[in-house]
Amino acid sequence: MPSETVCENFLDIPGVTKEEAEAIERLRRNRTSFVLGMEKSAECFVRQDGSIGGFSALFCDFLGRLFGVPFTPVIYDWDDLINGLASGEIDFTCDLTATPERLETYIMTS
Repeated sequence: MPSETVCENFLDIPGVTKEEAEAIERLRRNRTSFVLGMEKSAECFVRQDGSIGGFSALFCDFLGRLFGVPFTPVIYDWDDLINGLASGEIDFTCDLTATPERLETYIMTS
């Protein structure tokens, strides 16, 4: 089985351009944390101790280590999620499917 290479820093990712690295550094200088807004689901749920569990929490831990800025998963209901994205309270979500209409408003990956 081939060994997997785990990137510990975004600069270790093959193909990251100088411009992308500089843009990330600007974000790191201007932000102390990022919020990943999610609806409650199997990917983002509240554990018995009150902490957030699921893939979203693992993903936030990974992104925090990769970029050196904490990413915090926060559970929202749908309306608050949409409003939080619009106001900038929420930086990212994994809950929106790319549609032609949303692509006019949001920066989304394919």
